[in-house]
Amino acid sequence: MKYVKRLTDYDEGNRHELWYSKFEYGLMKRANWVAVHAIRAKSSAGVPVSYGGNDGGSGSGDECLVGIERFLTQGCINAVRTCRERCVHAVLLEQSRQASMPSRWSASNIALASLAQTRHVAIRARKLGQLHREAI
Repeated sequence: MKYVKRLTDYDEGNRHELWYSKFEYGLMKRANWVAVHAIRAKSSAGVPVSYGGNDGGSGSGDECLVGIERFLTQGCINAVRTCRERCVHAVLLEQSRQASMPSRWSASNIALASLAQTRHVAIRARKLGQLHREAI
């Protein structure tokens, strides 16, 4: 965890330290896609890739799966997209239902509608977190 000072504690010249610029985000995206393509190439060549990027100390395992798992295959990309669409649809449906009955509005019901669609994603995230902990 990193402590971040309040915005009012920064002077005008140092506020850029709080957020990444568009250029920096672009560099991060590019680095992720380079890693994804390298991992895809390794996998298709039959080279095993470890989750944390350290493949036994041979020095060639620089690519790390942490944070880019969803981009590795078209199936993963489609599954993430479908899950997001299902979640948005469930939340919008619940909001619509509540709009027809304003006296029964409940933020927790909206959260539960989202949770019902994303429960398996939370379990997968927990498993990936355990893999990440073991890879460190």
